[in-house]
Amino acid sequence: MSLSLEEVMLDAETLASRLEFCEGAEELLGTLEQLDALAARTDAVAPVLVPALMRVLKETELAEATQQAVEVVSRLCTTKNGDLVGDDEVATLLDVAESNETYTAVVVLELVSSLAAQNPTRLRRSLLGAPAGGARLMETVSDDREEVRNAAATLWRRLTDGDGQDVDEFRVQFAFLDGFSKIFRCLKTNLEPRVQRECCRLAENVLRGPPVVATCLADAAPDAGLRPFGDLVRALDDARVSWLQNPPPTPGSKEEQEAEEEEDSDDDRDDRDDRDDDDDDDAPP
Repeated sequence: MSLSLEEVMLDAETLASRLEFCEGAEELLGTLEQLDALAARTDAVAPVLVPALMRVLKETELAEATQQAVEVVSRLCTTKNGDLVGDDEVATLLDVAESNETYTAVVVLELVSSLAAQNPTRLRRSLLGAPAGGARLMETVSDDREEVRNAAATLWRRLTDGDGQDVDEFRVQFAFLDGFSKIFRCLKTNLEPRVQRECCRLAENVLRGPPVVATCLADAAPDAGLRPFGDLVRALDDARVSWLQNPPPTPGSKEEQEAEEEEDSDDDRDDRDDRDDDDDDDAPP
């Protein structure tokens, strides 16, 4: 029999309360399975379930319970309800991301990445406010597990995309924490096109940051085999400075007309010189 939304919400409140008093792994896992079934019915239960599930993630040491709780939170918050994940919850997810369970770590990173898509500014502030948030998140980029590295690259690409002081702060953190060398190692070890695109987009995002980022790339170049890229960044930076100091004339402007007239004058002089040379060649000895 189909339950009404009111009945589903009542069940959600009952199960969320039960989580606090579960005795033993079997009861905890059974309650989490029932919560997952409710979350599959409707995401309207998110305001009730997410806080309770976050308590489980913070307190339990049971790997299977952690995995189930992460899965339910991900189901409820991947496309919306991101506002339910505040500073404390983000700090808890960082703890879980350091899990020895590969699947759990990947689900957490993908969940945080989806939060970045929903409200990037809020997520960045939460990560920056967490203890060693950027540094801990950076460790996932060089994780021994390929799946974790790939998910981390996508997350960092979103964190470094856009404009603003918080975006630049992540770009600088990434550069200072040896991020370019980590990207290079990821490109060498993973030949999957999607992953390589993510890494290149991440590098592109970071290089849009303050000038110190280019210095970090140049410093990393000898160790990571990126010296040509470091030289290229320097050349591009010099060219940008030169362009800013001497910008080309605006189309249709007086400066452009004067430049065209000067160019035509130079062409006329060249034509006269060519004709004079021809006349000299045709002159009798």
